[in-house]
Amino acid sequence: MFLLSIISFFPLAVINLVIANHTKITIGRVEWVELPEFNLKLEARIDTGARNCSLHAFNQKEIELDGTKYIEFTTHDAQKKKVKLKAKVAKIKTIKSPGGYSARRYVIKTKVALGKEVREVYITLNDRSNMEYPFLVGRNLLRGKFVVDVSHSHLLDK
Repeated sequence: MFLLSIISFFPLAVINLVIANHTKITIGRVEWVELPEFNLKLEARIDTGARNCSLHAFNQKEIELDGTKYIEFTTHDAQKKKVKLKAKVAKIKTIKSPGGYSARRYVIKTKVALGKEVREVYITLNDRSNMEYPFLVGRNLLRGKFVVDVSHSHLLDK
């Protein structure tokens, strides 16, 4: 009887949203991520407007080993120390800015841990030196598993 009164009072869309959010993990606007294949733990900005994750990378150099393209690059760890890494190139994207400027961006595919959830996702490599956080979490990592509460940070640490 109680369930019927709830269903008649709330629209079905609201009930579905409550049920869906109950199974999802709530995270804040900033969280820690781990890239286990690189032995990196980084503070990350959560961006529901970004399609893919992005990692700060500079000194990028494409190399070829046994017919396979790799990208060597440098990034910073959580202590701001330079770390040199190498990853297989998954694809190369051409990004066009509103001003007409175009740039090539390397994309790698690797595992990222956000809390206890580990997913293999595409990560765009680009210079984020003017950004506050070295890693940007996009929808490809969030989809289906997380809900973002922008009024908080580091909810996974608690």
